[in-house]
Amino acid sequence: YVFDDVVIGKQTILPDVDGVVYEDRLGTSAWIYRKKILVGTRELLIHHGVQVPKEEFEAKYTRKGRKILYLAVTGKVMAMFVVSYNADPSLKRALRKLEKSGMTILVKSSDPFINDESIAELFSLPDGFVRVMNSSNGRAFEKYSNMCAEKSPAYVIHNGSALGFVSAMSGAENLEETRKMLSVLISFGSALGFGVVTLLAVVSGISQLGAVNIVIFQILWCIFVEILSKIKRLGL
Repeated sequence: YVFDDVVIGKQTILPDVDGVVYEDRLGTSAWIYRKKILVGTRELLIHHGVQVPKEEFEAKYTRKGRKILYLAVTGKVMAMFVVSYNADPSLKRALRKLEKSGMTILVKSSDPFINDESIAELFSLPDGFVRVMNSSNGRAFEKYSNMCAEKSPAYVIHNGSALGFVSAMSGAENLEETRKMLSVLISFGSALGFGVVTLLAVVSGISQLGAVNIVIFQILWCIFVEILSKIKRLGL
């Protein structure tokens, strides 16, 4: 979508593309008007026998983490793009929260610079939390992700963005953890109340347990449970 402004958003005027192939961590090759098009790293161009600029020339533009993306047509370099990547602060916070759950996120991308290591470094995440699918796994993902069911329960709804998806998963994880915590606290509260009543009965102090005392105990315990659940929801 980067070049949508060039065609004024009218993708229908773009030519047909044949034989699109993504080569892992290298880039994409395709045919347009019977001309071979390459978009990717210098390694992709070298792999296809295209002469590339010297690394010393690239070094002038690759400072501060910038990357070089080439466009080659029929064996000749036609353009060189200098690209850089920045982490969205909101998405970064959401990923850091989700990372604590032990889940693994799978990413499908045909960008040669998007890989496990670059995402982990960009978002300050541990290795293994995000995995970028290779081309064969990506094709399998497309096959099954395009399948639609006529009816299906909507357990999670989000706006389709990466932030919306990660936030939805994080919210679901928090709800499940909160449910488990509340279940334990309710059981513990019931056991505690039963223990107090039993103790008073043994020491002949059951007459001291009035309705007011029971109500006060219930109120204090509910406040305690509510505070713990709110702390859990906030991720503190």
